[in-house]
Amino acid sequence: MKKSTKIILITSACLIFGGILIAGISGAVGGTRQFKQLVDSQALDFDLPWEDAKLKITTGGIYFTNEDEDKEDENGRPFDAPEGVIGNYEVDGEIKNVELNLGAGSIEVRKSKDGKVNIEADDDMRIECDYDDETLKISTKLIGDIQILGFSVGDVQPSGSATVYLPDQMYEEVTLDMGAGEFTGDLPECKKMSVRLGAGECDLDYIKAEEVELEVGAGECTIGYLEAEEVNADIAMGEFKAKAAIGKDFDAKVGMGEIAMEIIGEEDDFDYDVTVGAGEVRIGTRSYSGVGSGGSQKNGQDREIEVD
Repeated sequence: MKKSTKIILITSACLIFGGILIAGISGAVGGTRQFKQLVDSQALDFDLPWEDAKLKITTGGIYFTNEDEDKEDENGRPFDAPEGVIGNYEVDGEIKNVELNLGAGSIEVRKSKDGKVNIEADDDMRIECDYDDETLKISTKLIGDIQILGFSVGDVQPSGSATVYLPDQMYEEVTLDMGAGEFTGDLPECKKMSVRLGAGECDLDYIKAEEVELEVGAGECTIGYLEAEEVNADIAMGEFKAKAAIGKDFDAKVGMGEIAMEIIGEEDDFDYDVTVGAGEVRIGTRSYSGVGSGGSQKNGQDREIEVD
């Protein structure tokens, strides 16, 4: 075989492998529903050119495996990991704070009818619960790691779905920290709420809190109705959309992302302070665009919209 032919074949193999790797990484940070259907059908499992070796792409990551060495649980999954919490989680004490730490998969949060913490999950999801110092912590559990030539180079997140039912009460603080995947439902009422979204989609029906802090990296966050005294939003490259009733202040910092807010009230109900680095800011009938543009408008109100 000519040297040039070998170079072409090696280069082609590297490009194909790189494409597969990129597809796996894309799935790991959220993916589309079509992508998840391909994963579920095992259409993204590839045989490698050595005996019994496979490359698997899931919504939780990409990993290499040897069929002879796979360990399968009772559901046929190639992971040796304990089941997470499914059913009722008993809490010995009062819940004042809730922390939701979600790596991937599809999670829905609803109000429980019996006033208890209940969890429903499919076979591909792992949920961990912990209660300490009046704080309930609910997290997705890693189900494996990414192996390349026997070395661990990353984690495999769950790709299934779960529904979490929380007691319908007033909490001190609720925190949602989401890496990727999908999150839907409505978070319980609280004094302070923090939502941090790395990638993926977050679609909330309703939020009511005295103070709301929102951070969006490259994902998309939609809130059907947001009711709060103060809202602080930091949007890097993603999107934030909401209809809102804001009692006092709305402070927004936008990088390369987008905010679309429908704020209940009249335009003159707020004072305004706008600074534009790039892009465009539109507030009611006012429009600001171009580097270094902006302005302020004082209407004698004790409520302010500040956009940077």
